[in-house]
Amino acid sequence: MSNLSANTSQTQTLALLLAQQAKAIEVLANKVSELEEAHKGVQNNVTFGRTERVTVLGKVKECVKDMCVDMSDILTDIDVGIGDKACKKKLEFVNFSSRDMDILYLIKQRYAGSPFAFGSHNRSEMTAEETPICLDLAFRPPPGMRFSGTELAVAAYIFSNHGDERERLYEDSHCDGTRYRFWSLRPSCELYDDVLNMVVGMCTGDKSDKTKWWLPTTFSYMIITPEQFNQATMDYIIGRYTGYADDLMMIYIPIHTKNHWYLMIVDMWDKKLVYLDSFQSPDPEETKFRVSLMVEVAKYVEKMIRDRSFWAAKDAIPPLVSTFVPDNPLTGQQEPGSLDCGVWVCQWMMNSHLWLDYTLDILVEVNEKSRMSIAVELMTSPHNPLEEIISDRAINYWDAEMLRNYKTESMAKGKSPTTIVEDNPALEGSPAI
Repeated sequence: MSNLSANTSQTQTLALLLAQQAKAIEVLANKVSELEEAHKGVQNNVTFGRTERVTVLGKVKECVKDMCVDMSDILTDIDVGIGDKACKKKLEFVNFSSRDMDILYLIKQRYAGSPFAFGSHNRSEMTAEETPICLDLAFRPPPGMRFSGTELAVAAYIFSNHGDERERLYEDSHCDGTRYRFWSLRPSCELYDDVLNMVVGMCTGDKSDKTKWWLPTTFSYMIITPEQFNQATMDYIIGRYTGYADDLMMIYIPIHTKNHWYLMIVDMWDKKLVYLDSFQSPDPEETKFRVSLMVEVAKYVEKMIRDRSFWAAKDAIPPLVSTFVPDNPLTGQQEPGSLDCGVWVCQWMMNSHLWLDYTLDILVEVNEKSRMSIAVELMTSPHNPLEEIISDRAINYWDAEMLRNYKTESMAKGKSPTTIVEDNPALEGSPAI
């Protein structure tokens, strides 16, 4: 009923605006007709000069100004859209009354931590410390993190305890991009393979980088588990994630075994099978087993790219990937028992363009900031078709929670929740609500 009431009010407002505009256009047309008739007798076959045009337009403007009502109050209501894209696309209205919007505006002016009221976020950067205390989150942005644009609101929306776990936050046909999957990025949680596949999809993008392939977890899983192999799925993976191999330099392949993730890189330039593991086993036999799985995957890659359809140059000679030498560079290690192996693989693939040498990865640290960064970057990626929709919802959620908290506190103090109290305004930089 609240939604219907708000929509009815907006429809009435738009109808009034259209009626006023129609009236103004009618008067404008009549005035122009009168002015043309007045000039016919004295300016036959003569076009208007610059001075005469100005005179005519001036008279028309004065006439329209006299006939039109002041629309400032109406525009205050109809110009409230979702996020900072109000009225730049189809009209989408938040379901707040005008009194609620006044309260939100006051909260924005008085309290730190509420820059999204009215969708008018006007700061280029925010910190995790500005997250309002009133937001009930399963994973709060770690101290020291910095966010730009609407990223802080998006982070709060992803990990809201009141969010529907079935809501889709990332659109990808090869994985489940629901909130439930994103929640595996919470601290001390084991990462779902869907998150790695979202990262692979984001890195692949529109396949503009011809020198690298990122392959989903399904690729290696079907190879090392032959009974699960499906040719239709493999054809889909090849069609979506690969391309011509003429300029190919690197292939990134996540591998999962015994509840552990590690990353295999097929280095076409140096002819290596690079083994990147954030938690290398002290047992040499286990390490040998993990490398053996990489060799099995390499054999399939070799067989795959021997197909001439992978080569634009008809005289190209496909490399013998199965003969590449395994390489085990020194890498940074996760904390024992941290369940950070999947997060580490995601971070490595997302930042692979930063590393000129594999051994530089010893400086990489996986922590709560890493988990939060992956969630926000996935959600706000230009390759996520839902990015604008979820950003709008995040801002709407933020404002609604700020309003709910304001009303709750007002009622607890014995004040009317619709009363705007302006005494003792909070100072700049005061703690968030």
